[in-house]
Amino acid sequence: MSDRLFLRVGGGAAVVGAVLALVGNLLHPRYDAPDVDIYRSIAASDRFRVADFILIAALILLVGGTVAVARSMSGGVGGVLSEYGRLAAVVGGTIAIAGFGVETFAFKQQTSIFAGALQPDVNGAFWATEAIDRINTALFDTWTVVFLGVAPLLLGIAMLRTRRYPAWLGILGAVGGAVCLVVGCINLGRQDQTTTQVPFLIGSLLVTAWLLGAGALLFRMSNDEASVVATPAVTG
Repeated sequence: MSDRLFLRVGGGAAVVGAVLALVGNLLHPRYDAPDVDIYRSIAASDRFRVADFILIAALILLVGGTVAVARSMSGGVGGVLSEYGRLAAVVGGTIAIAGFGVETFAFKQQTSIFAGALQPDVNGAFWATEAIDRINTALFDTWTVVFLGVAPLLLGIAMLRTRRYPAWLGILGAVGGAVCLVVGCINLGRQDQTTTQVPFLIGSLLVTAWLLGAGALLFRMSNDEASVVATPAVTG
């Protein structure tokens, strides 16, 4: 596959993945209630698993798109940062897909077991569900740090160094990544994560907008291979 085709497909994957991520997040049910009620609501929800499948597809596309964005930048300090950003995207995306796999199968199935459990089994079913929920949260916070935090932060800075993308796009990725990195690290260190919901929403939306913009620009620039592949990088 030529670089031009690879970048074109990757740009399209980033755009479609970003749109699917928005759709999946809008569709995914959210609850503000005690854990017992949340687990029963999840067990009865048809949207929960559908949204997870959409988000898994989105993540697969976004990982491919992010790798293509990183590949479009080479040479100098910016190229080094883009390589590390690419690695972070692959590692973080793998954790994210695994996390949604746990949520889609184990967590959803266990909530159904809990919802249908009778005394005296209900207590054991609750704690089993709670354990899977904690694992799921830990995976979520981890890929928030790596995929939503480190990857866009490094690639955003790389965009500013190589100047192959508009400066505003690099700033958008770096700021969104920095916010998600801080939020993910905070959440990994404490149980109550309600106070970071708004910062996470802001940071994740910035990263999604960054991926959407980067994918669209990469798709357009891939029509002119020289503008993506042969442009000399800034090495200062």
